[in-house]
Amino acid sequence: MNKKLLASAIGVALAGAMATGAANADVKIYGKIHSSYDFYSSSNTSYACDTGTCTDSSGSALSNNAWRIGFKGSEDIGGGNAFIWQVENSLNPNGSSGSWAGRNTFAGFRGGWGTFLAGRHDSPIKMADTHVMPWNDTVGDSRNLLGSSSSGGSNLINQRFSRVLAYMTPSFNGFTGMAVWVGNNNASNPSNTKAGGWDLAGNYKNGPINAWLAYEKQFSDVSNSDLKAWRLSGSYDFAPFKVGGIYEDLSADSGYGLRADRSAWGLFGKMGMGMNSFGLAYYKANSSSVTGGNDGADQWVINATHKFSKTTNVYAQYAKLSNDNNASFHLGNGGHGENIPGANAGDSPSAFSVGFIHHF
Repeated sequence: MNKKLLASAIGVALAGAMATGAANADVKIYGKIHSSYDFYSSSNTSYACDTGTCTDSSGSALSNNAWRIGFKGSEDIGGGNAFIWQVENSLNPNGSSGSWAGRNTFAGFRGGWGTFLAGRHDSPIKMADTHVMPWNDTVGDSRNLLGSSSSGGSNLINQRFSRVLAYMTPSFNGFTGMAVWVGNNNASNPSNTKAGGWDLAGNYKNGPINAWLAYEKQFSDVSNSDLKAWRLSGSYDFAPFKVGGIYEDLSADSGYGLRADRSAWGLFGKMGMGMNSFGLAYYKANSSSVTGGNDGADQWVINATHKFSKTTNVYAQYAKLSNDNNASFHLGNGGHGENIPGANAGDSPSAFSVGFIHHF
């Protein structure tokens, strides 16, 4: 009997503690699962295999694309204010480890005055792409060209920075402003204390309109190694149709690499039919300021999606990228698990991809 009374007392105490914690804090688990099987080919690239170098210019692979699981919470601290935090982790079901806290991970405060956070977070100029343009993390992601350099396709302004201090205003009839300061992100040279940057952005999201204007500067104390960029994007949803576009301009100093000094743009359109949607997108990276240039590229994307629910869908997609003679952009550069190689200048890679996405 005493044991039963003791067990009951422990149960009541635990229930009380859990109820108190639930009253003071709100913790949620969320995530995304996105995998695809890709069939790819290129005009003059031999693809690397697990066992060496392939001689074929085509192949196929299972790709796990930006899988993630996150934990976020808030606690009421009085006066209409809350302490907030988030830890977001990448997952790799192929067997290798993911990255704990490698995605947006931060802590801060939120109230009627806005939101302040410190930690690791996507830059606003990146959000001006990923929060507007369709089909993130697929082979036909807009970031294959947008925000990338023509020499190797490295993402320059689609960054998730560490050492971030950020402030976001409350919404004023749909308008939100953002200011971000980035501390030294030069891990290979921590003594370069001036390495970092800052962002300013405005977002208007109200009804069918979603519009962004963002500016970013990356700087260093290394001579002639600054990068400045601005990006304008927007979409309009007039069901069953949705259209949108993006334009950006990058200005790079010589030490940063003049192949990054260029502009790019894109347009997309989607049509919904019940639980299905069909879409088309076109992206164009103009030639850079390098003498003789000829290092632009364009990309076409066709997509069909079927939604089983608000959280689960399947899709089929075809993407085709055409590089100029001195450009080496490649498919799968924006969050896709497998890059479709475009290592050789002038390559024209293409891919057909089928995949599924689940949010939880």
